[in-house]
Amino acid sequence: MRLKNIILTELIRDRLVAYEKLEEAMNTRSRDIEDNIVVIKTQLENISKLNSMIDIWQDIINSDINDTLSLEEHSKEKNDG
Repeated sequence: MRLKNIILTELIRDRLVAYEKLEEAMNTRSRDIEDNIVVIKTQLENISKLNSMIDIWQDIINSDINDTLSLEEHSKEKNDG
């Protein structure tokens, strides 16, 4: 379970970094506008990809938890019955 939490934490951290870079690009005046557009689009793509990865990873984690609970319930019913 520890590895699953580490992966989720890393994905969320990466998403926060991408949001920070996006916000910085939106507020900067030191970069050429064309370069800034590229940075903004890249960070939006990163955020979108990371959101999808986080959703998928959470589904996997929840599926594993449900499978484990289901196996435990089945084992308990078998022992009780």
